[in-house]
Amino acid sequence: IRDKKDRSYNVPNFLSQLMFVIPDNVKVESIQIDTDNSVVMEVTSPKYAQLGYFVSRLKLAGIITNVNMEVLGMSSSISIKISGRLP
Repeated sequence: IRDKKDRSYNVPNFLSQLMFVIPDNVKVESIQIDTDNSVVMEVTSPKYAQLGYFVSRLKLAGIITNVNMEVLGMSSSISIKISGRLP
């Protein structure tokens, strides 16, 4: 029961923190949060610098731990996959 309460608090808290660190030109395409608190997000932006800023804000604010970034595609906009864990 405790795990379920912790998880139900973590997800809304994560989403609330996320909305304050997303730069203007960055669009979150999808978010997946597993039962073990691992997070996978697909994010796009026309500017690579904005994506780098977003990833660094996630790390520095402690919103996600063990952050990894993978480039998925580069065309008119850059798509990346960000993975990590909820604290």
